[in-house]
Amino acid sequence: MGGIFALLVHSRRGSGKSPHQKLGPSLLAQLANSFSFLHPPAKVAGGIWLASAYGSAEGLFLSVNFTSAPFNRPGDRSNIKRAVRAVRLAERKGVSLIGLGLLDHTAAAAVTALARTLKPAVTTGQSYLIAAVLEGSQKALEWQGLALEDAEVLILGAAGSSGSACARLLARNGVNYITLAADDQHRQEALARLIFYESGVACKVTSQLNRSARRADLIINTADRFGRALDLTVLKPGAVIYDLAGTFKHKSSSLPPRKDIIIIEGSLIATPGQAKINTLLGFPPGFVPPMVVETMVLALERRFESYSLSRELRVEKIDEIWKMALKHGFRTGGFLIRGRSMRRDEFARIIFEAKRSSGPVKGSAG
Repeated sequence: MGGIFALLVHSRRGSGKSPHQKLGPSLLAQLANSFSFLHPPAKVAGGIWLASAYGSAEGLFLSVNFTSAPFNRPGDRSNIKRAVRAVRLAERKGVSLIGLGLLDHTAAAAVTALARTLKPAVTTGQSYLIAAVLEGSQKALEWQGLALEDAEVLILGAAGSSGSACARLLARNGVNYITLAADDQHRQEALARLIFYESGVACKVTSQLNRSARRADLIINTADRFGRALDLTVLKPGAVIYDLAGTFKHKSSSLPPRKDIIIIEGSLIATPGQAKINTLLGFPPGFVPPMVVETMVLALERRFESYSLSRELRVEKIDEIWKMALKHGFRTGGFLIRGRSMRRDEFARIIFEAKRSSGPVKGSAG
């Protein structure tokens, strides 16, 4: 029997074994990318089997060869054709739900544009991605030795869909001290009023990003522009950044040499006890990235529906997918930090040593 769900993987990013990558940044590599249309549009790259106390599901990876930049545009006809071929292959394998979380933005857009006309349901995985940030933020504060109600949290890009959802859900889950940083002052203040109405939490709004960052125990970066403007030298020892926007992911060599703060690139999500997953993801055994969990959970629930497609995230859906994931045994078990996995003991040790070796934090009361 074929898989009931499929995860589409960009062929040059899924396995890390693309012949294009081996060539390096040379003319030959550019030519290989330009003629990528000669490679098969899609192929089965591995299998998945999941089981929890509440259900089981089969899945597969489909490695999809979308054309590369500058040809990789949502409206590119060659990408549309490749998306259709990938979906047809998924249909022949018995797939009822397709997850796009492992595709890059433009490749995912090519499939999303077709979603309403496809037989299998399609989801981007964005609702659970935000749920993972929330659960990861709670873990990070716990591993810092901080109670939720005592922690200072700064949300960068709070007027955006991801930032506002994070702020609202953190307030609902017990965080009392939240500062919102956003471009749009009116939306920022409207969000603060909404959070006070929903949760009774009086959020601060700021236009002085780095002054607010001095006090923060946790910073959630949902907007690249704010991440770039953040001065890491002002952060207090032991501060944690959850980098949802990916601002710092490929810039570790250019960052200030601070070993007393932690920048989380993403969460490690532990799968249910009985799971067999092809090593294509490159994660430690028993762990998967957040962007695939939504598809897996919906398959375990046998809810074959287009759950997350809109750019606007609904808090109710984030809440729902989070609860369903916990029900089936998906939980945050660690983080990706500087490209490697880090579990609780090492995380807590870094925080402890940072706080022990530091004196009073300058500007923390300003």
